[in-house]
Amino acid sequence: MKFLEQIELRSKNIVAISNNLSITYADLYDYSSKFAERLFPDETVFLYCHNNIKTLIAYIGILKANSVPILLNSTLTNEKRKELEVIYKPKFIYDNGLTKTTRKKQILLHNDLCMLLSTSGSMGSSKFVRLTGKNVNSNALAIAQYLNIKETDLAITTMPMNYAYGLSIINSHLAAGACIIFNQFPVVRQQFWNLIDKHKVTTFGGVPYMYNILKRLKFHEMDLPSLEYITQAGGHLSDDLSDYLHGYGLKKSVKVYKMYGQTEATARISYLPWEMCGLNSIGKAIPGGKIWLEDGELVYQGDNVCMGYANSYLDLQKGDENKGILHTGDLAEQRKIYDTSEAYYYIVGRKKRFLKLFGNRINLDELEEVINKKYGECACTGNDSCLKVYTTNPYVLYDIRDYVNMDLKIHHSSFSIEVVKEIPYSNGKIMYSELGNYATI
Repeated sequence: MKFLEQIELRSKNIVAISNNLSITYADLYDYSSKFAERLFPDETVFLYCHNNIKTLIAYIGILKANSVPILLNSTLTNEKRKELEVIYKPKFIYDNGLTKTTRKKQILLHNDLCMLLSTSGSMGSSKFVRLTGKNVNSNALAIAQYLNIKETDLAITTMPMNYAYGLSIINSHLAAGACIIFNQFPVVRQQFWNLIDKHKVTTFGGVPYMYNILKRLKFHEMDLPSLEYITQAGGHLSDDLSDYLHGYGLKKSVKVYKMYGQTEATARISYLPWEMCGLNSIGKAIPGGKIWLEDGELVYQGDNVCMGYANSYLDLQKGDENKGILHTGDLAEQRKIYDTSEAYYYIVGRKKRFLKLFGNRINLDELEEVINKKYGECACTGNDSCLKVYTTNPYVLYDIRDYVNMDLKIHHSSFSIEVVKEIPYSNGKIMYSELGNYATI
């Protein structure tokens, strides 16, 4: 892959810093080559991802060996790990150290298969997307191009490496010969900000949930002179948060890039040029990609579209089922920008995030945003028989009920409101299927 070739070309540059350790691109080349010698080509490797240099070396080494990494969250329980081992039958397992499994018979892999990424983050689902080297390479180079990543850039990690967004930050910075600060602290810890100050970090990325936290931390009042740009992806921004990030960028002279993507497209599908940050839009297709609408659904075409899904090791021999085209499942609109000839895309909801009650179509994403503004954190789900609203605040239960009944004209027999201890998230996205497990007694 071309982005891996940069590891050989940028030998003197610092590629990674973790704790008090730093390595150059030359070091990464040597260490990953030695790691690759311990593996077999055309075999699968469970890679439990930690934000550290050892995991980076293992990741690059697996790719060099022409093995297939299956990237997993290091926080998975032993029960979930064993379950996945039965389903995918890896030849090797890496978790800050390499072990060989007892599997003897080689499983069949498609020639183009490069790696597997989960769409569920920390949940440990057995469903993965099957990516090719072309997918990974094209997306890394496209991101490096539109962000104009330079060799002098220093990015700090804020997400796990097994998450498509987190991995794309690593891959795109490797493609540009830049440096990655591997961080183990959440943004609410002072140690995170100490690392930014110590290493003069120029950029980081985050999902809406993280930027909500930063807003509460009064991010706009922090003095971070080295910060040049920040990126956002991993979910739709509320109008309030979009305006906040725009205001932050103007106040601090920091470029803010809003982006949109899916694991099925390796990572990024579109981006909004920083000059247009005032718009709450996903912008336009990444370099080399195309976007259009079919019956309101956003459709994407590009070299970064995965071959398809895998639910077990038997699927790893399958070929390309998508042929470079991804139906995203998101509903969108295209709107002309001011008096220019350019038009950008706006996400207006999920294709499957609509209900139809008494003949009225209800956009669950819009309803969520309205209730969030009026009554605090909530989540909306359900089906065409019943709308379900979950709130973390028991004191607004009757207020929400009256709003849904009287303002939305939905009969009380067709909706329910439940108090939950918390709204469950995975990688910044609400886990709607888990809401019932968080109900208060």
